[in-house]
Amino acid sequence: MLALQGKTALVTGAGVGIGRGIALQLAADGADVVVNYRSSVHQAMETVERIRAMGRRALAIQADVSNVEEINDMVAKVESDFGGADILVNNSAIDPMAHFF
Repeated sequence: MLALQGKTALVTGAGVGIGRGIALQLAADGADVVVNYRSSVHQAMETVERIRAMGRRALAIQADVSNVEEINDMVAKVESDFGGADILVNNSAIDPMAHFF
C-alpha cells in the first residue's frame, strides 16, 4: 500500500540533488509532487517526468524562496492546481554570503 496516496507534497529545490531524491521518494510512496526550482528548469522538468512515469501527478514551479511575492504566487498555484499541500519539504538553501563577493 502506498502510504502517501492522496497527499500532495511541495518540495523546494527539487530539481536536482537531495531535493530531487526527496521528491522521487515521496512519489514512490504515493504522493503527488510539486517540484519547486529557482533556475534549473531542465532538471526540474526531468524530475517531473520521472514522477509522472510513476503514475503520480507532478508540476514544476519556478520560484525564488527568498522572495516573498514569488512564494505567495507558488502557494496560490499549488492551491489552485492541487487543493493545497499536505507535505512541505523546505530543501532550498539561501546563501547569505552570496552578495558579499
